[in-house]
Amino acid sequence: MRNFSISAIFLVVLLINAGSDLIMTAQAKGECDRILIKSCNTKICDTNCKSEYGVNTIGFCYTDRNPNDTCVCRYPC
Repeated sequence: MRNFSISAIFLVVLLINAGSDLIMTAQAKGECDRILIKSCNTKICDTNCKSEYGVNTIGFCYTDRNPNDTCVCRYPC
């Protein structure tokens, strides 16, 4: 049981560290995030983001509290 606890703690620390590395990587690459609309449909979100910020933009739905809650645009700064 103790080995399971140590493994679980190690896994949690690893996941937290990986998440912060991804955030720093996005910032280092010069990517910006903007919230486009409060409701989200994946196809509409991506299309609207590309028309708003250009073809190098990625639009995705970010689910915070409700499914398909917010449309976020990620584009080069």
